[in-house]
Amino acid sequence: SGIYDIVVPSDYMVKMMADQGLLQKLDKSKLTNLSNIDTAYMDKDFDKGNNYSVPYLGGVAALCINKSEVKEKITSFKQVLDPKYSDSVVALDDFRAVIGMTAKSLGYSLSTTDDGQLAKVKEQLAKLKPNIKALDSDSPKTSMINGETSIGFMWNGEIALCMQESDDFDVVFPSEGCYIFLDNMCVLKGAENYGSAMKFINYILEAKTEKAILGEFPYLSPNKAAIALMPESYRNNKASNVPKGVVEKSEYVKDIGSAVSKYDDMWTDFTK
Repeated sequence: SGIYDIVVPSDYMVKMMADQGLLQKLDKSKLTNLSNIDTAYMDKDFDKGNNYSVPYLGGVAALCINKSEVKEKITSFKQVLDPKYSDSVVALDDFRAVIGMTAKSLGYSLSTTDDGQLAKVKEQLAKLKPNIKALDSDSPKTSMINGETSIGFMWNGEIALCMQESDDFDVVFPSEGCYIFLDNMCVLKGAENYGSAMKFINYILEAKTEKAILGEFPYLSPNKAAIALMPESYRNNKASNVPKGVVEKSEYVKDIGSAVSKYDDMWTDFTK
């Protein structure tokens, strides 16, 4: 496998890599800390039985609202398309997230490949486009905090950081349901240091280790033992410690195969 032993792919990529024979099965007898992981994040469709992956960190794409600027109660992603929010929204620079959430706002799957549904999604994207001030996946919180934008469609960890900065910010989990991702630790096929890789993964699964990680990256943690060690500022902030009901209602993206070209075309139109 060359220079890498461990990789950290997101959910649907685990399945793609496993199907292509790129991953080594995990020796779970060496993962004594695996019981720290909440079962809600185990045995997912992309790796039934967790033969190739263990959850590391996740997130949901939600709405960050500046309450001092946005006076109406926002509950739905559809409301972000209102013309009154022209040039005031920062969104993830992520075509699967933006197109997917727009599809979800119409009652479709995040990963729809139906031509009729995609045509309606395209119409909705045309309404959203004038409202977009910036596309930013690296630090969307910056434009929210400095007042350039008043609504953000961003990862929950970034929203948590906004909320730490000012009481003006709040998180809204769209009523349509959220886009969720889960990053997972995997070992590459033919890894030269398989034993060390298993030790490292087990170390990351330790509650104290994950607690230190969450202190820097207040995202969604599948590690229930680590959450128990976190301060109230994390546990009581629903942007970082996402409510279980929200997680259960969220949807993972799926590999859409050749339909990705349709998404690419829609994204090109949206961003030009």
